[in-house]
Formats: sequence, structure tokens, C-alpha cells
Amino acid sequence: MSVEDYFAVIVARKIFLAFLIRRLRRRLSLNPSANEPHALNSNTGAEIHLR
Repeated sequence: MSVEDYFAVIVARKIFLAFLIRRLRRRLSLNPSANEPHALNSNTGAEIHLR
């Protein structure tokens, strides 16, 4: 694999993860229980900062 392929895979993976997290957050915002979505949102936020 060339360097360009390597970076393309990283960018594609980041876009895919951002898309998944956005879908999860939208689903959690529709969740009627108030306590769980906040905890999960803070966890996904931490994961974003780590990457």
C-alpha cells in the first residue's frame, strides 16, 4: 500500500465513524430516558478527542 492509500483509508474511516456517531446521537436524542443519552454522548465525545 502506498502512502496515499494509507491516508485515504484513515480519512474514509474517520468520515464513517463520524457518520455512525451522528446517527447514534440522533437515535439517543429520540430516546425518552434522560440519564443514559448524556453518559453515552460524553463517551463518544471522549472517543472523538482520542482519535
